[in-house]
Amino acid sequence: MITYLQKHRTFLIVVLGVTVFAFVGVGFVGWGSYSYGPGAGAVALVGDEKITIKQYVRRYGIERDYYAQYPDQALDKERLVRQALDALIVEALLLNYARDIGLMANDEEILRSIMSDQRFYIDGKFSKKEYIAALRSVGEDVKSYETKVGRQLTIDKLIKYLGLPATALEKESIAASRTLADRISYKIVEAPKKIAISDKECLEYYEANRLRFMGEPKYDVEYVKIAAGDQNASEEEARSYYEKNPDKFFSDGAIKAFEEVKEEALALAKFGKARNEALRARIAWRDGAIAPRIAQNVQLRNETLSYEVMLELEGNQNMEISNPIETAEGYVLARTARRINSEPLPFEAVKGEITAEIKARKAKEYLESEGEKQHRTFKGAATKFITRFDADALKGLNANEADAVLYEVFRSKTKEGYVVLNDKAVLFRVLEQKLFDEDKAKEMDKMLGESIASLKQWQIQRGLLTILERQNRYPITLYNSAIRNAIAVYFGD
Repeated sequence: MITYLQKHRTFLIVVLGVTVFAFVGVGFVGWGSYSYGPGAGAVALVGDEKITIKQYVRRYGIERDYYAQYPDQALDKERLVRQALDALIVEALLLNYARDIGLMANDEEILRSIMSDQRFYIDGKFSKKEYIAALRSVGEDVKSYETKVGRQLTIDKLIKYLGLPATALEKESIAASRTLADRISYKIVEAPKKIAISDKECLEYYEANRLRFMGEPKYDVEYVKIAAGDQNASEEEARSYYEKNPDKFFSDGAIKAFEEVKEEALALAKFGKARNEALRARIAWRDGAIAPRIAQNVQLRNETLSYEVMLELEGNQNMEISNPIETAEGYVLARTARRINSEPLPFEAVKGEITAEIKARKAKEYLESEGEKQHRTFKGAATKFITRFDADALKGLNANEADAVLYEVFRSKTKEGYVVLNDKAVLFRVLEQKLFDEDKAKEMDKMLGESIASLKQWQIQRGLLTILERQNRYPITLYNSAIRNAIAVYFGD
């Protein structure tokens, strides 16, 4: 097996890629497989496990806070609401199964877990007073907290029960790919510093690619701004907003106390009043009771209206008055009165961009030519034995460039080759190969064992969940009205 893997390195790269991406969470629960009921203080019932509204709100806050760290991966609110419920349903399925096979956490285990939590310690000793005070500070009572701890311990026991340790062959197979090492010779070929480009070349390029150099469209826009800072809100209104929207004050697994977030709640209450004012202003504008301001010949990025507002208008093909659009200052109502289509920019305005594009193309052609010409006969610097992950061993290249070169070296089926980067080409030749480093494999043994075991455990758990859902072993009932109410009251929809 090891011999096969050593001879098929491309296969190893694929295997490692699959191993990494297998840990990325994906939706599990199918939203078409449930029955519906009226509900009473809960949003769902899974077998014998009730999912309460409080659990639902807490889980939604966790999901929202997680995706808030990654704006480019942010999910819309509807998706978050569903994802939060899916996570709780998966948890409930596992708890039902754990109960059936006798793996529920007992009182002694729950007590031991709580008493090992350093958050409840004073002067090195567990303090019951500190324990109760800490729970009260986040709006949690002792009974519900201990129930939550017991649920988590039960799930942990089940997951451990489902796990399989990594075998020696599995660890050796992955270690072989990680410790595979080559000693190489390489040479860096730089692109010419000066590349002559005539005005005629630039003009011909411009004529052939005129539509690639379009200017932005312009707009005549009518708008009304409602500033949140102009609204009046009392402490009572701030507290009311806090109580109706606890998910907005959720952090580190708990809802913050009002006194901690009073100023934030006050600002959000003002935003709420600004939105209501904007809704009234929209009707008044539509009925001719107020006149909007006008901005003429503005582009998507301008000093009058934010880019987000302009994008909203760009998507409004009917040129109607928009719904209130939230901005950093408050809300904006806007309407496109006229759209002026974009036209090709004049040659002089884009000559610099054209020159850069032609230079980049000619530099690449030069590097491709030199790489093809020299890579079989070049004389370069030799390295020690390096692995796919030793980017710092290639002097004269930054980390990204070296990583790209090593990727090509370790995937290449020939001993010689070259890689064209932005402004340079790197020629390489494999001088020697070391297929397995036993010492490095031993260093990695613990890490590989844990990673492989985690992957196998994840796959077994997912398989179990799939079987439980298909068998409908623990019927899932969604309380639709409770879900809608929770969304409306807690999530602001």
